[in-house]
Amino acid sequence: MNLSKQIKTHREREGLSQEELAEKLFVSRQTISNWENDRTYPDIDSLLLLSNQFGISLDELVKGDVETMNRKLAAQHRTTWHMLGGLFLAGILVGPGLYFFANWGLLFFMIPAGWSLFNAIKIERWKYDHRLRTYEEILAYEKGQPVPRNAQQSTKSRLIVPITTIVLAVILISLTLLSMWLFGVL
Repeated sequence: MNLSKQIKTHREREGLSQEELAEKLFVSRQTISNWENDRTYPDIDSLLLLSNQFGISLDELVKGDVETMNRKLAAQHRTTWHMLGGLFLAGILVGPGLYFFANWGLLFFMIPAGWSLFNAIKIERWKYDHRLRTYEEILAYEKGQPVPRNAQQSTKSRLIVPITTIVLAVILISLTLLSMWLFGVL
């Protein structure tokens, strides 16, 4: 990504050390080092402070990075659909698999379920490695949309993920039991 290079270039152009820039942005020197070495990505507040400090627009600061962020978010969304599709297939295929292939039919359940688990782990790793939450904030800001923030979430919105997970689990179990019942395995 270009942002790490942009931060370092502008910091050096202004004759600031990492420590001095860190003080102006209210972060640690280690944070500046992580940004410049592309280990972490600044949140939207830090990006705004950086653009003000360097006297450039946010667009100039993150140019080239927005396309990369869009690609990474699109890849995450595709992986999410792969995970959900695998769970759906696992629920449907367990009944016919057990009916036609006895215990070997569990492979028809385990393969899509394993694919879903692999994709779920991949999503979490991407979120951690690429700070996708931060990318969503930056892209929303760039598009003039409200910036999503954990701190600003209501109790209702914080319950969406657990409730969705429970609903998906109930659907998967129901599909599995229905599939097994239809094929006389249950």
